[in-house]
Amino acid sequence: MASPIDIDFPVSLPQTDKAERREERLSVIRLRVVDQRTVFLLLFLFIAAMWLGRFVTGATNSVEQTSPRELKYRVNLNEASEMELRQIPGVGETLAERIIEYREQKTPFESTADFLKIQGIGKKKYLDAEPFIYVEENSL
Repeated sequence: MASPIDIDFPVSLPQTDKAERREERLSVIRLRVVDQRTVFLLLFLFIAAMWLGRFVTGATNSVEQTSPRELKYRVNLNEASEMELRQIPGVGETLAERIIEYREQKTPFESTADFLKIQGIGKKKYLDAEPFIYVEENSL
């Protein structure tokens, strides 16, 4: 029968004193603080660059202040359909129906100032709509 072989393995790990372990933990903490400062600085510089770029170019993040219903053409009040009239700023379904009713039952529009005769259209709505409307003389 063979006898067991005794081999000595070092069981103990190298001993470090408390001061060395504490120093290792502090270096990790210092590294984290430095990383946080670096990230904060980079973030600050990024925001400052965006603000400065916007200031220099005059650009904004918001959509331009134009009406979503802005027309590229003008509407003839005497011939426009309900859908065309609804494209005029401030004119919805009800006002479009009133405009059609006015021109069919009373009289065709003689000028854009007659637009004020429609119930629900005041000076402000007229001034908002005036660049988008016209009255064609032949359609009378």
